[in-house]
Amino acid sequence: MEIGQKSLMQKENRIIGENEISIHEFEDGYAFIDNLKSIFYSKSSLTKKNVKKELESINLNQNKLSFVSFNKRSNLIPFIVFDDDLQQTYFEKNSLKDNEFKNYFDIISSNDIVNLYRLNEDEMLIKFLSRTKTPIISHYKTLILNTLIKINKVSLSKNIVYINLQRDSYDIFYFIENQFNFSNSFPITNTEDFLYYFFYFAEQFNLKPDSFSIVFLGKFNSFENHYSGLRDFQTDISFISNPTNNKDYIDNHPAPFLANIFC
Repeated sequence: MEIGQKSLMQKENRIIGENEISIHEFEDGYAFIDNLKSIFYSKSSLTKKNVKKELESINLNQNKLSFVSFNKRSNLIPFIVFDDDLQQTYFEKNSLKDNEFKNYFDIISSNDIVNLYRLNEDEMLIKFLSRTKTPIISHYKTLILNTLIKINKVSLSKNIVYINLQRDSYDIFYFIENQFNFSNSFPITNTEDFLYYFFYFAEQFNLKPDSFSIVFLGKFNSFENHYSGLRDFQTDISFISNPTNNKDYIDNHPAPFLANIFC
């Protein structure tokens, strides 16, 4: 049975409010978001003039600032074994010599997981971080996990696979008996890619249709083929309500479920 969109609601939607601005960094560009609109600049088209224009539009005396990294390469580490002094050891050796990256980490709201990630300190980020008002910095997987941990799981099976679809990738968050167990991200260009990686994941964890539920983060027209593709395998599918119905946000943001989120 498919549960309607309104059956699952976030207890807290941390949406962008008045006098708040968030910059979301993707591998191929930046999204600038306020409480009314979202503007996406690809890195290939982002010039010094554009950077200056966007940064000058931020009123530091009135606006709260946040910066969200959508870098897929983050490490979710049990808090009990995380060592702040050994951050470099959690990354692949071939990436350690790249001086353009700086490590950051978030502590998930449950206090038992650390999300360690790296930011590419390019001209855009350096200019943003050098502003006189210190911005809030976070990672998109931190925001998602904080949301999922707070969700009411009534009427769902004990094991839940949450799926966050993005324009060119998607994320899986696997919960066993309401406890976070596993996460991974996969690159996709079409529905076939999406299904291939999903069934690869299901095979690795030996998941049978009657042993778990699928919950999509939001429901968007552009991903309808992805939803339909899984219905032949799993009927226990539900959707977390979209944080926004603003078409501008959804159409101009590579990750629509987080399009108007302020960390």
